[in-house]
Amino acid sequence: MNKALFVLLVLLTTQFYSQNKFDLKTFLLEIPIVDGVVGYGGSKKSIYDKSIGVPDCTIDSQGKSIKERTFINIGSQNISGGEDLLDRINKYLERVKGAILIKSESDIDKCLEEKNYGIIYYCQKHYPLKGDVSNIDRWYKKGLRILQVHYGKHDIPNLTKQERLGHSGYETKGLTKLGIDAVKRMMDLGMIVDVSHCNQKTILETSEIALERGVPILGNHTGAIKAKDIFSKDPSNRDRVMCNHLRLWTDKSIKAVAKTGGVIGVMLYPGWVSCESTFRDNYTLSANVEQIIAHIDYIAKLVGVDHVGIATDGYLDGTPALEKFGDTKIDTPERMYYIAELLLEKGYSRNDVAKILGGNFLRVYRKVL
Repeated sequence: MNKALFVLLVLLTTQFYSQNKFDLKTFLLEIPIVDGVVGYGGSKKSIYDKSIGVPDCTIDSQGKSIKERTFINIGSQNISGGEDLLDRINKYLERVKGAILIKSESDIDKCLEEKNYGIIYYCQKHYPLKGDVSNIDRWYKKGLRILQVHYGKHDIPNLTKQERLGHSGYETKGLTKLGIDAVKRMMDLGMIVDVSHCNQKTILETSEIALERGVPILGNHTGAIKAKDIFSKDPSNRDRVMCNHLRLWTDKSIKAVAKTGGVIGVMLYPGWVSCESTFRDNYTLSANVEQIIAHIDYIAKLVGVDHVGIATDGYLDGTPALEKFGDTKIDTPERMYYIAELLLEKGYSRNDVAKILGGNFLRVYRKVL
């Protein structure tokens, strides 16, 4: 082979591989990514960029959009507290650039086509029902699209007979009569039912109703109670359960929601990712991306990759809930990048990663809304 031909072949080969070399950042910018639960703006104590999403969703302090900075297209925005918050946030969104409120499947399409940041209203602590589930209709008209059945022992207003819908980890009962009616009302309206903080009995009973109606439900921010520290640098710890706490889900709960076609979102809140192996409320203040992947991997192996997603349960700027910081990967704006990177290294395909980072949540949103 003459020298000129050899040089040409080398150039062509180099060009071929450079054109076909996988670039993770480009990949994440091209696929839809959904954060199952996210705080809209930065927190007051943020050590990162508080400008992300507040008040301009088209640009942050680095001159990047939310998608360019965080890779996220759609966030399920937690709006608990008083019902008046819905009205106030609606007025606020009228002044925010580059954001769209998602109420239907067509809004999802518009959000992705126009490359705006999509917001879905989600309520963990439901507003006053006063024993009448028809109040849910009013919330729906104001834009609420995801509602959690029960929050927990700190949600004092919703523990009364006129408000109680279900029960959480420290309790043994399931759905109340009012809760059954509320779940059915949500499904009639086209509202997504979430059971993240609920106990196993409440989850199973809600899943039964969902199965009867052919409707998927969510556990949009939780984790697996049996997930083990498979990436531990100490081999003796790799068979250790990371967080044996009642806030996390049993295999039965995970399987029940998956059976409805639903999704279990792994939260990035460090306190419940890796904690003391106890049922007490003492836990470590940090966690790492490897431990997040351990929860994802456990759920994917248990029920399939179609039923697991990501919920940062923090802010767009990377700040985790309650300021419980992680490893400077899971608590940064670019957290989705680090999760995707490790999933690929673990052997998950690009298609799997696309599902976990957003495709699975989108499937449920599109079916129900």
